[in-house]
Amino acid sequence: MTKGPAPRPKPATPEIDAAPMVRCAQCGVHVPRDRALSQDQQWYCTETHRLQGPAARDR
Repeated sequence: MTKGPAPRPKPATPEIDAAPMVRCAQCGVHVPRDRALSQDQQWYCTETHRLQGPAARDR
């Protein structure tokens, strides 16, 4: 009985360093922390949202 070629080992999955994400206090979009703007312990996705400040939420 002959065997086919030996199965190749799966290549190791490269480890990806995921960037920490933060949530915009105005719109709720998640953005990488190194691209977000912060003010008063809040994070924002754009300068416009930073100027508008945190959104009023009815939750």
